[in-house]
Amino acid sequence: MDSQIRYTVIANVKTEHLEEYLNWLRNGHVQALIDEGGALSGEVVQLDSSPEGVSRVASNYIFPSRGVLDSYAGSEVAARLRGEGVSMFVDTKKVESFERLVGPIIFQYSK
Repeated sequence: MDSQIRYTVIANVKTEHLEEYLNWLRNGHVQALIDEGGALSGEVVQLDSSPEGVSRVASNYIFPSRGVLDSYAGSEVAARLRGEGVSMFVDTKKVESFERLVGPIIFQYSK
């Protein structure tokens, strides 16, 4: 059986645009990855380690398998969602950069 996959996008958002970025994530983007992209869950974390004037935000998604993530990554849904982020935040220089991290979940504990 395939391991679940964690897909994380870290955005370095100019602090004055943080609320706009969070609202975009909150008001449709994260849910679209679940409803249309096949993610099982999504969470958004504002990271403590942020340089002056920049807020680091991690959007974490769990996919049921590498195959589902790969299907999403090559889909029209992914192209549309990436395109929205680029036009709203990269082209306008509200987000300085994005970093993507992907890997299998080896084990997980919860209460």
